[in-house]
Amino acid sequence: MRLFRRFTGAFALILVFAMALSISAFAVTPDDFTDVRGHWAEEYLMRGLSEGLLSGFGDGTLRPDDEASFVQALVLLQRLLMPAKSVPTEGAEMDTDAWYAGSVSSVLSIIPDVDVRYLTHGELTRGRLFLLMADAFRLIPAEPDYSVLDGFTDSGLLCGRERDAAAALISLGYVTGHDGMLRPMGAVTRAELFTLTFSLVENTVSGGRVPDSLSGGALIQHSGDLAGRTFADMLWLGGSTEGCDLSGLTADTVVFLSQVSGLKTNTGTNINTLVIAGGTGSTISGGTYGALRVASGAPESVFISCAADRLEITADNTAVTVDSHIPDIVISGHDCTLAFSEDGSSENVMLTDTSGASVLTLPSGVEKLSVDGSGNIVTISGRVGSVSLDGNKNLIDGNGTVDSLTLLTRNSTCSAAVNTTVEKYPDGLGDLVLSVEPPKFLTVGENLTASATLSNPEEMRVELTWYMGNMKLMSESLDIGPIPVTTTLDLPPELDPAMSSAQLLRLTVTKRDADIPQDSKAEVITRQYLIFLENLDSLLPVADEADMLVQQIPAENPSETSNQE
Repeated sequence: MRLFRRFTGAFALILVFAMALSISAFAVTPDDFTDVRGHWAEEYLMRGLSEGLLSGFGDGTLRPDDEASFVQALVLLQRLLMPAKSVPTEGAEMDTDAWYAGSVSSVLSIIPDVDVRYLTHGELTRGRLFLLMADAFRLIPAEPDYSVLDGFTDSGLLCGRERDAAAALISLGYVTGHDGMLRPMGAVTRAELFTLTFSLVENTVSGGRVPDSLSGGALIQHSGDLAGRTFADMLWLGGSTEGCDLSGLTADTVVFLSQVSGLKTNTGTNINTLVIAGGTGSTISGGTYGALRVASGAPESVFISCAADRLEITADNTAVTVDSHIPDIVISGHDCTLAFSEDGSSENVMLTDTSGASVLTLPSGVEKLSVDGSGNIVTISGRVGSVSLDGNKNLIDGNGTVDSLTLLTRNSTCSAAVNTTVEKYPDGLGDLVLSVEPPKFLTVGENLTASATLSNPEEMRVELTWYMGNMKLMSESLDIGPIPVTTTLDLPPELDPAMSSAQLLRLTVTKRDADIPQDSKAEVITRQYLIFLENLDSLLPVADEADMLVQQIPAENPSETSNQE
């Protein structure tokens, strides 16, 4: 396990990043720095310098191969996205007088899903960078294509929503990996941070007239004139976009990161994907859209009255009213409300396995309803064709009628009238209910204590295995049934000076019937959790003042990394 670079003191940390991200006040060239000319990321480094996103160090270096921090990534996004307001950083032990405090509070207003614990715990790994960028630019769809991860041998190390983010970035061509690996637990260099950021946003336009043509994705601040234009790539609209004119606009993807009220469209507006991710109330009417996505940061209420092939709700705590016909609707968020006006209708409605605690009221005419996730309630008022019911504690009720119901779990119920019921209960772990209570923070020297509670409608034997990173901690066999069974992990943490300040705790549950050979391929359920290790510096050797960084990430082949993460 490699050593991670660490600074000798808080002052050095603040000084380095303050210098690294200070706004440039004069024109620069690659020859102004001793480590930029010929670097594989020279193009992206020079763009950061020319746009005032960094200025380098007093010794004439930019240090592109130094590790970047989570704070540095947030400050970069704040200067790029220029959000107008700030939010409290609850849950973060951040000094409000720190040089980065204002920038972080500002950028969190438009990236609400950021885990603020990373501000003071844990380094910026590739997996976390994937998630940060995918969340900031609203790239994660309701149904990510996980098959693209199959080509990477270490994709199993992606933690939680990092998996969604990596799948989205790979699908869009922004991440290609290296030697068949994503290295999600590896640290990120400053050059890699800028490369991924600027490969996403190749153009920035602040106010005034938008060019008639742009090559690559573009971030447009303060609306600009978009009417009648054609863009083949993604457009992100930030700043003040009230009254934005999209009349006659043809574009692949348009993402609103701010207010959308007063949006001007007409029959000539043709956008493949329109993403609503900001504002205090939005009405979408007019135009033709391949897909509408109500994403994280969306207003509390969205009214949709336009033609679209598909609606995705990936945001949390959002109420969406549909006033038109949208054939396909997919919900992956939590605490959402979906309702239809008299003119609203849909043919296929799906709640994915990540959805939770959402309430849907469906009109008559839905041909296919698929319910997964946990704690969702669907009320039907008319006829619904086929229904697939899965997940945990989901409920279908109402005075409507279901033609054909397929039960895929014993843990969810349908109280509405059903003409035909087909039971397809899984033989494996499909009905397993698993809850895990891992520690969020662990002080160095304390025992690692975590618990798992399991239940299953039918009795079965399973094998539980706990891992810390790739290290196996404990394995045990359990007989489980309808009555919940709890097991506890209580082991001294095996730490060494090379460990990161955040570790991945994994639990796998494998079905082990007596008639299944132990070496056969069995169904496995995996849960992953990050544990932040506190006071880890007490185990690390003190670095020499002249060499603040312990080790650098091995250089990669320039020809293979110029378009990578």
